Amino acid sequence: MARWELAGSAGSVAGPVLVIAVLAAGGGWQSAYLALAAAAAAAWLGVARNPPVPVPDDGRQGPPPPTCPSPFTAAALRALAAMRQPGVARWLVLLQVSDLLLDVFTGFLALYLVAVAHATPAQAALGVAVRLGAGLAGDAALIRALHHAPGLALLRASAAVAAVMFPAFLLVPGLVPKLLLLGCLSMVTAPWYPVLQAKLYGSLPDQSGVVVSLSSAAGLLGGAVPLAVGLLAERFGLAWALAGLAVAPLVLLAGLRRSSGRAG
Repeated sequence: MARWELAGSAGSVAGPVLVIAVLAAGGGWQSAYLALAAAAAAAWLGVARNPPVPVPDDGRQGPPPPTCPSPFTAAALRALAAMRQPGVARWLVLLQVSDLLLDVFTGFLALYLVAVAHATPAQAALGVAVRLGAGLAGDAALIRALHHAPGLALLRASAAVAAVMFPAFLLVPGLVPKLLLLGCLSMVTAPWYPVLQAKLYGSLPDQSGVVVSLSSAAGLLGGAVPLAVGLLAERFGLAWALAGLAVAPLVLLAGLRRSSGRAG
């Protein structure tokens, strides 16, 4: 999962770099799409030459119950049964909570820098670049860190540091200190998604399809969070709305403490 997240971060950074390179060379959006098509074709050829080996079906999930009127109903019943497995609901909730300081925060970052920190649009773009670049560095460092420490230990330490660092980012005056804290925060939160997602997959071994279905359903519910942040920003201001995201590391610490208590 850590390598998967690193690949996604590399794509997030490479996309804007590609657009900048195309524009600097005098091209337009058509040239950018042609470059993306060439990259996609190269990736497809690489997969075609080394296709993934399918995992044989061991029959654990078994055939659909005879009373099921359709495969969709059978899949829904399997998902409901998976939700009753120990830890599944907890990891799903913690994944959505962690997203408050991941994608949700990133989505409002440029607006916050312009409207609250009084940055120019160019400086806000720099802030987003810092966010993406530091996140990429954090994802790369996480792969090495996982060779020396368990994922949950890194996650607890990360949440504890983020619980202090995010309020500091909101409160510190000046654009440069904010960007420095933003870079550190983006690196610190690198373990959140891959460790939590790995724990979710581990709680449902050999049921990756069910995990994807549950994650997608939880993501639909989590999609209401940006709307809630926007409504709070309209009523109380963006600074106060983003301050509510500070609950994410606290909830993570509480959820991980509960997890370790059950394990003990």
